[in-house]
Amino acid sequence: MNRLKLSTFIFLIIINYVYTQNSFLGNWDGKILIPGNELKIIVKFYKLDDKYFGNIDIPQQYAKGLKLSNITNKDNNINFNLEVAPNNIAVFNGTIEDSIIYGNFSQMGVKGTFNLRKIKIENNNEEKFSIDKEVIFYNDNIRLCGTLSLPDTINKHPSIILISGSGAQNRDEEIYDFPIFKEISDHFVKNGIAVLRYDDRGIGCSDGSVSNSALEDFSKDVISAINFLKNYKNIDKSKIGLLGHSEGGIVGSIVASKIPDIKFLILLATPGDSGTTIIKEQTKNIYKIKGLSDTLIADELKNTNNIHKVIITDKGWEELRKEIREKTRLKFEDPKNIQLHSIENKEIFIENLVESQISSYKSKWIKSFLTTNPQTYLKVVKCPVLAIFGEKDLQVDAKINSEKIKSSLLKSKKYKIEILPEANHLFQKAKTGLPDEYYKLEKKFVSGFLELLQIWVNSIISNS
Repeated sequence: MNRLKLSTFIFLIIINYVYTQNSFLGNWDGKILIPGNELKIIVKFYKLDDKYFGNIDIPQQYAKGLKLSNITNKDNNINFNLEVAPNNIAVFNGTIEDSIIYGNFSQMGVKGTFNLRKIKIENNNEEKFSIDKEVIFYNDNIRLCGTLSLPDTINKHPSIILISGSGAQNRDEEIYDFPIFKEISDHFVKNGIAVLRYDDRGIGCSDGSVSNSALEDFSKDVISAINFLKNYKNIDKSKIGLLGHSEGGIVGSIVASKIPDIKFLILLATPGDSGTTIIKEQTKNIYKIKGLSDTLIADELKNTNNIHKVIITDKGWEELRKEIREKTRLKFEDPKNIQLHSIENKEIFIENLVESQISSYKSKWIKSFLTTNPQTYLKVVKCPVLAIFGEKDLQVDAKINSEKIKSSLLKSKKYKIEILPEANHLFQKAKTGLPDEYYKLEKKFVSGFLELLQIWVNSIISNS
């Protein structure tokens, strides 16, 4: 639901040494120059368990914490990759001179240059109301990195694990520069509740890949987080709850259906039906608000159904590949598309784009999302449940999905369902509810949202 599509050109950065072996470690910012465009980038290199790691932010594409791979450095020459998809890899090669990195990159036949300058980190004098611990926990061989925020390190606290929506999100679930989970975490910690939030697979220093994982895999990550908290000295292991946003609510429901001692479950804008149904609802709602005709909407729904059928049945890939190829070729006929017209080998580029799209459709995640029905799990959830929706949410329709979730809560000891007026999918005060306007809106929640969370959680943990 919160998946943010990165444009075709997602690029990287490179790093080198200056005087010492570790001089490239730290934060860098700069630019990538590509034909017809310029991208600001922010890169961080760090060391963990005697291994080098790197992440890149691309603010113009609202990409945060994308993991870099194959980082090598020798004689002031640095190389690393950003893997967007198996056949879509940006490769960077650079040289460091006087705390500046200059280099070249290539991606799917597109070539460009980049430069980076090291950032000096200034002391933050912001008043601290929590004790933040950088933590690592494991789901078998998958390492997950996060932040455990504690009101203090003297008492044992109730706690909440935050589970992000679809797509690879960082621990703050930062969408269009709105740090949703950081805001929620700060509010809970100020009110005496510990919060664990972590980077999704493939983000920050977390291992794995979202696209190569199913919702069941994500649920095992959450179970690992629960086990981590149960063994942490400042956590009351009898009062651990879950909060999931959008798809994260489905994952939380899977976990709550399997772990009997979960104290509570909070669902924020969580689907009440399978992904195929949700995406069709999204399509109708968004296109209707945009003013598209019923005919165009019907055509788009037909196209969506065809794609979903191929994904679910694993049949018809060649026909789908041909259709994608034809649509991609049409983009090259648009004289306004400067980037595409500047590409030297268009045929290779087109094929790479086609295969990249097919690869995304063949991902383990998409099939899992399309076929998982949260009602299956909600029907056996016994813990108290709070489900909150936004009245203007066009991604997860408040009325339809709240009713489906309500009808599924057959065994919950106590549940509450709320629809917040004027709220969108991110619980901002919205005008239309369209995803296109998320980045334009004030980076804050609608009035009463955080208070609703806190009052309800207090009512659950105080009655035990």
